[in-house]
Amino acid sequence: MQRALKRAHIPAWYSEGFNPRIYLSFPLALSVGIVGRHEFMDFYITEEISFDEIKDRMNQVLPEGLQIIEVHAPVNEAKDIFGAEYKIVMSGKDIAAHFEQFVSGDRIDVKKHSKKKGEVILDIKPYTEILSKTANGDELTAELRLPAGNELNINPSLFLDAFAEIYGELEKIYVERTKILCDMGAEFV
Repeated sequence: MQRALKRAHIPAWYSEGFNPRIYLSFPLALSVGIVGRHEFMDFYITEEISFDEIKDRMNQVLPEGLQIIEVHAPVNEAKDIFGAEYKIVMSGKDIAAHFEQFVSGDRIDVKKHSKKKGEVILDIKPYTEILSKTANGDELTAELRLPAGNELNINPSLFLDAFAEIYGELEKIYVERTKILCDMGAEFV
């Protein structure tokens, strides 16, 4: 994104010091292998330029597959992030029945790594909300809400790893983050 901002000649603010860089912030960066449909990036500008002009210039220089949808002044701060919603598509023999058994259990234990505590076992069942699940043959699509942000951040790969530990290897997995949420379920903007 720094290269795109440079190529688009956006008057972005640079950090100071020996090696100045464009100051960028991604309020909730995506994990590797997860698709994002509505992601956010914060940066400061040093000159007056319209939001439409920023959008147009950036879209001209971004690689195929990336597109700026909207540019606006931030409403929320990263500290306001409370959760995220994901769409997960997976396939395997009798996956719907196994998934139902997995999510209806008393616990969903995951191995979570912490810088302070090392590896801990965490029950994410109280923090996981299954919004929908649809089976089509040996394919299952589930939408779920997980906590995200500074207090508790649960990556969907933890959920999938716990499921695969019980189910076995999944044939196909697709994960897409569809929303970033603030407290009380409002969308982050």
